[in-house]
Amino acid sequence: MAGHRIDMLDIQRIVQLKARGESNRSIARLLGINRKTVNEYVLHLKEKGKDFSELKDLDETSLASVLPSPKVFNKPDTYQELSGMFPEFKRSMQSSGFTYLNIWELSIQRIGASRRGRKSLVLHMMIVLRDL
Repeated sequence: MAGHRIDMLDIQRIVQLKARGESNRSIARLLGINRKTVNEYVLHLKEKGKDFSELKDLDETSLASVLPSPKVFNKPDTYQELSGMFPEFKRSMQSSGFTYLNIWELSIQRIGASRRGRKSLVLHMMIVLRDL
């Protein structure tokens, strides 16, 4: 949450400290966790409709079942298509007279990109070239 998952022990401590009446800011300071991360966990736990005094008595497994499952990042289709072109990119990069323009033109030719889509294509190209 807030871009980072935190340790279950920290989540249990958040619940205990909230049950004691601590503010989110003081919890963040005490545990060394980003305030926004604490806010998101507290908000999510409040949405479950249980009081923090009830939640603090839950074991680790039960508390984990109340939390959202981790988000899975799916790479966009364009990235997947470009990844399939890795071998061809590598061959191009090893040939004499190689320029990144060659890869760019090959990508545009294969995938096609409208003027609007070229910005995202550039971002995906940067990721692909970094992975080579």
